[in-house]
Amino acid sequence: MLPTHGVKNAQTATWISSLNQMNDIQIIQQKIHEIRGQRVILDFDLAELYQVTTGNLNKAVKRNIRRFPPDFMFQLTKDEFEEVKANLIFHFGISRWGGTRKLPHAFTEQGVAMLSGILNSTIAIDMNIAIMRPRPSSECLFCAVCAWF
Repeated sequence: MLPTHGVKNAQTATWISSLNQMNDIQIIQQKIHEIRGQRVILDFDLAELYQVTTGNLNKAVKRNIRRFPPDFMFQLTKDEFEEVKANLIFHFGISRWGGTRKLPHAFTEQGVAMLSGILNSTIAIDMNIAIMRPRPSSECLFCAVCAWF
């Protein structure tokens, strides 16, 4: 992220801010995967974005499981997880000694919206408010997520 403090020219500061936002959008777009024909974000990536632990994110989901039907969230199979790991520089494995101990959950656009409503982090609350605000019908929720983070 490029610093904007100490920049004397307002146009330059705006340009740097714009570059930072584009970088943030690119980072989030890299976290969107296509699995089972759906665009999804994995639980550990959402936990990072919402600044909560993956464990706490999954506990919140478990407490509110009825809010997450299969078209909002699903757990990856071992083969799907292997494919995701192959496409990423992924250093976690499923191991007794560290890394991911359970197969990750994948959240669709609707699942991301529902998740932002049950998490209690400041970012999740602000994201939930942004999701509830009207947006052009052509804009997908993941676009709103990218714009927010």
